[in-house]
Amino acid sequence: MSKSKLFFALITLIVITSFAFNYSDDQTIDDESSLEYSLPIPNDTIKQEENDPYKRYHFEVLNPRLEKSEEVVDFRYRGRTINHLILSEFIGFASSDGASAIREIDLTIGNESNRFYINEKGLYLQKLPKLNYIVYAFKETYNSDEQFLKYAYLGKLDNGVHIVFFEEDGGGTYQEKHLIGVRFTKEKVYYDKKPHVFIKCVKVQGINQYVDFKIDPVKNRLRVIPKENYAQQDFSDMSKKPFWVDFPLE
Repeated sequence: MSKSKLFFALITLIVITSFAFNYSDDQTIDDESSLEYSLPIPNDTIKQEENDPYKRYHFEVLNPRLEKSEEVVDFRYRGRTINHLILSEFIGFASSDGASAIREIDLTIGNESNRFYINEKGLYLQKLPKLNYIVYAFKETYNSDEQFLKYAYLGKLDNGVHIVFFEEDGGGTYQEKHLIGVRFTKEKVYYDKKPHVFIKCVKVQGINQYVDFKIDPVKNRLRVIPKENYAQQDFSDMSKKPFWVDFPLE
């Protein structure tokens, strides 16, 4: 073999070897990159996110698909979530009255009325391990601390009663918590040609523990499973035995 052919063969070998090395190196980087993005999120990260009570998630105030519907779907009326201030009317002043004098409200008017006005920009979603709360944050004029009304929709029973877990949080160590059972009816009214949808309170049950729930739609009831007592003296020794709460139509 002549020197020129030998030199050409040597140059060719060097070029091929260099190309193969660079390809292998690039391929390794690509494989590592794809592996990194395909790895699942660690369980600890997921757990931390789900249990973060202060993290706020975007909440869709209006579902356009339901905007013209007169039926209550996913606890929304005309595409909008049921107003927090309406639900709070069914609780009343428990410390003085024991029960609210309000049992039924015209939802067609009330859900977007001035009487029950809420700033929808104050609505957000709070995700917990077993419950998703729709939260309304507002501030009282006499207090600069943020206060909340929030509820989690637990489901619908076979008799048509809807159950929500409602909380009032004033920023202190104790929060008012209630199970509220409501049903929806259509009635003719003298002030409109079309029937209006009414929301009627069936039952309110105070909850003074940290609890879990199990719904029994067939028997129209909800099982309350206490997990832990409050630290306050009045509630620290409450029984942790599970109990049923019935929600009859009347």
